[in-house]
Amino acid sequence: MDFDSDFMATCPMVENRVKAIFNGIMSAGLFVSYLPQFVKILRTKSCDGISLWSINLGCIGAVAAMSNIFLFEFRLLRCCYGPWTTSMCVENSLSLVQNVIGWMCIVTVFILYFVFPPVRQNGGQVQDRDPAGKLNEAKRGVASFLSFSKRAATTSNTLGTVLHLGFTFVGIVLSVILLATQSWDGANSLGNTMGIICLATTFIQFIPQIIETWMLKRVGSLSVTTNLMHSWGSFVVAYLQYLQPSTNWTTWVPYVATGTFQITIVLLCVYFMVKEWRAKRTRTRTEDGERDDDIVHLPHEESKSKSSESLP
Repeated sequence: MDFDSDFMATCPMVENRVKAIFNGIMSAGLFVSYLPQFVKILRTKSCDGISLWSINLGCIGAVAAMSNIFLFEFRLLRCCYGPWTTSMCVENSLSLVQNVIGWMCIVTVFILYFVFPPVRQNGGQVQDRDPAGKLNEAKRGVASFLSFSKRAATTSNTLGTVLHLGFTFVGIVLSVILLATQSWDGANSLGNTMGIICLATTFIQFIPQIIETWMLKRVGSLSVTTNLMHSWGSFVVAYLQYLQPSTNWTTWVPYVATGTFQITIVLLCVYFMVKEWRAKRTRTRTEDGERDDDIVHLPHEESKSKSSESLP
């Protein structure tokens, strides 16, 4: 590789061990934060309640964020072959490592979605609650609408998946070509574009998940723990990216938006969990009350039975 000696002379020689340790902890924490989601999907063997569109948009945003920081910091990371020590190279590479870990984790969720697809209740079929056939026309209308909705959702999910995979391929290929040819102006332009795409997907990524959770009226296989850890972790990562040299607002603003939206999802999940808990407690009290009534009436019924038996 052809190294620019003038550029090497500008390599920042400031070493911050505290930032390196903190970045390392955040990188490990990012992976750990996804473990509850992995475990819940594997335990339930279903991705019920998880929006595929949200996953696809998350994958696109992760690729864009990874390309953004890699394109901006590639020249800086060349200092690893120059005056930087190993510790300084590791310290300045951890921001890129965080983005790679985030991309790998969301891709894992994407794969698990197809390994354990959502299982809809009653198989998406309309229950036969009108054996006399008085509502056949209405039932056929509902069944037709459900069938259309299912086909539309399948087509939409397929479109999102194709868009995600196509964007990943094009983004990686363009980044490699620009860096291999040392087209720095083109790399900076693509980096800015990727940052804006990441920002755009961040603002819309969680809307499908919010809609999915609201329509389902329950948490499903969505991990509240993962979203809670991501919500506060996003703000910390945003601050670390802000401190990173050679980056701009397009790198760290998406993390602020991500944290805000995920807090919304957590609050929505907590709302439905509390609602379900209250409904369950009400059912339990009702059942306990019915059992108490049976116990109270039992001696009276027995006495009546004995009295009738004693009559000649």
